[in-house]
Amino acid sequence: VLGAKRYAPLIDPGTFAPPDLARVLEQWAAPGDVSFLYYFSWWDERHPLALVDRPYAFLRRLLYGSVEDLEYVRVTVENKSSKILSLEFESPVTGMVLVGHVYRKLEGKEIPLSMGRPVLRVGSWNHLFEPGLPGSNPTSVPVPVSVPVIPLSPSVCRSLSVPLRSRPPEPSLFSGVTR
Repeated sequence: VLGAKRYAPLIDPGTFAPPDLARVLEQWAAPGDVSFLYYFSWWDERHPLALVDRPYAFLRRLLYGSVEDLEYVRVTVENKSSKILSLEFESPVTGMVLVGHVYRKLEGKEIPLSMGRPVLRVGSWNHLFEPGLPGSNPTSVPVPVSVPVIPLSPSVCRSLSVPLRSRPPEPSLFSGVTR
């Protein structure tokens, strides 16, 4: 988990709550590269329409076993140089109460960095991410926060229904997450 902590994204909660923690899997992406797959976790996900929030919570409990919200972020690093090669996550489709998810992959200079770590902003009520930089959001805290990082075992992955909640486009061989 040492390398995973070194590359864990810093989170700017913006007008939303920061995640409670990040569970992480380490994966070898290609010869010489390693990926860290983070599942940022919020205890709950509150729908902005009070009338919809209770049925939405009931549906999440039924589908996933809890109201906990998980959002993935994958950071791929060149092992030899320690250079961050890519940052993958889901962003919100703006202007919608029922927020859509859009896969994002940033590479090279597109990756916002602070202290050598990627920076993401919570961009919607359902905790999807946008690229972030310290001070780039007038409603944000002055410095993005570091979230506690813990390992994610395949058994915990299954118990949290990770395959249903949030996952990158490719399967994760080490987590039991498959398409």
